[in-house]
Amino acid sequence: MVRPAQFIAEKKPAIVYVVTNREGKVLEIANPRVSGDTVLGTSAAENLPVALPLSEVYRVAALRPHGGRTALLVAGVTAAAGIVAYAFVQNAAGRNNWSCDYNTPALDGAGAPSCGPTAAAGRP
Repeated sequence: MVRPAQFIAEKKPAIVYVVTNREGKVLEIANPRVSGDTVLGTSAAENLPVALPLSEVYRVAALRPHGGRTALLVAGVTAAAGIVAYAFVQNAAGRNNWSCDYNTPALDGAGAPSCGPTAAAGRP
């Protein structure tokens, strides 16, 4: 088991969750660091300075990013951006087969443009 001071110094987490010896209370400490025999940081809930003696620390925990989920998110965002870029390039090159005729009223009389894919020989 890694000691709290060693964990904070090596991992340098942005936020740690400290379980105290006395009441088993959990403190959320932002920007933690160890100075001598004390954990220093800022209370994440109250945004106030915190100084907790290491002798009162029972356990320290921190969240860490999940590599697989992060990679999946990056891949999904990249794929979506690629699809949008492809559609943009196809549209800019005039390779789309959709058009809207703003001069011809819609068949339902609502005044909306007549839009849809164009046929090989012209308008649908």
